[in-house]
Amino acid sequence: MTLYKVLSSMDAGQALINFYNLSLLLAGVTSLYVHLATAAVLALVFVVMWRKTAKISLILVAFVVPPSLYVLWLRGEYGAAISFVAGVVCFLLDRFKYLPLHSLWHITVAY
Repeated sequence: MTLYKVLSSMDAGQALINFYNLSLLLAGVTSLYVHLATAAVLALVFVVMWRKTAKISLILVAFVVPPSLYVLWLRGEYGAAISFVAGVVCFLLDRFKYLPLHSLWHITVAY
């Protein structure tokens, strides 16, 4: 296990933990214990499966995208829902090595 691989896995794991916790907040889940448990489980998955972070990221994102999109649409956050879909498309293009747009999407959404 090299330092590069560990840091690469940490990046993907941290991004997914943030994504899941934000999705829980959007759904109205505010319990600190639920958020900590979610973070712990996802961190454990990435520590155990650090060699396959790209595949894990795709699978775990696929589970949370439909409910997150539904909650955004239900709350009337149409701009956020469209930006969310654009982010998912950029993520998929990046993970399948077509275009490295995911980081660019993060930068543009921040402003």
